[in-house]
Amino acid sequence: MKVAIARENIRKHRMEIRLWLKELKKLEASTNNKKEKAMKPNRIACIVVIFAVLFLSGCAGRQLSDMTTEEKAFKTLSTSLSLYNLTMESVSDMQLDGFISTETRARINDIAGKYRLAHLAASRALYAYKSVADAQNEQRLLVAIDEASRAFTDFIEFVEPILKERAK
Repeated sequence: MKVAIARENIRKHRMEIRLWLKELKKLEASTNNKKEKAMKPNRIACIVVIFAVLFLSGCAGRQLSDMTTEEKAFKTLSTSLSLYNLTMESVSDMQLDGFISTETRARINDIAGKYRLAHLAASRALYAYKSVADAQNEQRLLVAIDEASRAFTDFIEFVEPILKERAK
């Protein structure tokens, strides 16, 4: 039962990530229209490109349902971590440019830390599953991936409005 719930939650989180990707594309288009503001390299564009490459490279040739649990977990973890790293670089640039206060950055770091812990737990669960691919480790892996996906969604939901505000 927990495995089915975890799989459904993972599907929901992937849909949320796809919706966020669409928002990032809109955000990228709006920032490209505002060339009068000098800014560092557009990290938002990098986020979109990296996310698209990672997602499409894993899913273009094969359907998600054809992938093993280990492959799905690895792609989920690697994609979310890449997107997290690029987003944090954008946050750092925005703080250096004076668009993010110290208090806001502290809150972002707090939420980001929760994601990093959940990601680490999911990575360890993946390692355990790779070592012994039994039903118990698969269930632990799916639950850990679900927790990491939730933490990543919380992180993105907090940072997204800040990125949108910067684009204005």
